[in-house]
Amino acid sequence: MAPKIEIVASTRAILGESPFWDSDRNCLWWVDIDGGRLHRLDDDDHDSVVFETTEPLGSAIIKKDGTFILALGKGLVELDSSGNTSELALSPSGDRFNDAKCDPKGRLYVGSLTYDRTPGACALYRFDRRNGLVAAISGVTLSNGMGWSPSGEEMYFIDTPTRTIQAYHYDPEEGRIGEGRVLVDFAEVTGNPDGMAVDSAGCIWVVMARAGFLRRISPSGETLEVIK
Repeated sequence: MAPKIEIVASTRAILGESPFWDSDRNCLWWVDIDGGRLHRLDDDDHDSVVFETTEPLGSAIIKKDGTFILALGKGLVELDSSGNTSELALSPSGDRFNDAKCDPKGRLYVGSLTYDRTPGACALYRFDRRNGLVAAISGVTLSNGMGWSPSGEEMYFIDTPTRTIQAYHYDPEEGRIGEGRVLVDFAEVTGNPDGMAVDSAGCIWVVMARAGFLRRISPSGETLEVIK
């Protein structure tokens, strides 16, 4: 049976990105990057804007207490329950932050991008309050989707202009990124790899930007399904 695609929120976002399900609150959070809005979509399909700013909002990470860490413009900020923000760190290169995600142990990773797409000028960073931002993967041009295998022993990462998914050996206990390899090469595929999620079977879902479809990819790199 063909997958059924439905519109659940007609919000007219400028650049909708980074959705994630919040099982504690039974809602979906997502951002409109260029609109500078953090959205909450409840399970009754009601969508509301819970935070709005004039800066690009690359992604949002929710904490256990319901507050957020936002990739806001060129910095990481904390958003409290009253809607107030406090700065945590600034982008070392002065470039805008984009996708952010936590590893299975809760370590925060956030990537950056340059608007002029200067090759290799950016990085994927790991952040904690003691060490601040530390470059985990350097030489990045447009940091995008990332995810981890169910075991946590493999990390997947997209630097969009390379048109690949890189797979890295990962130490989930220490948070160390090891040797990497090309898992998938999209050179002959329409669209640009963008956001990513890993399902419970270990398969990778990738959004192909400017093409209008999703690809489901096995842990070995085989395309299993294309949804248009």
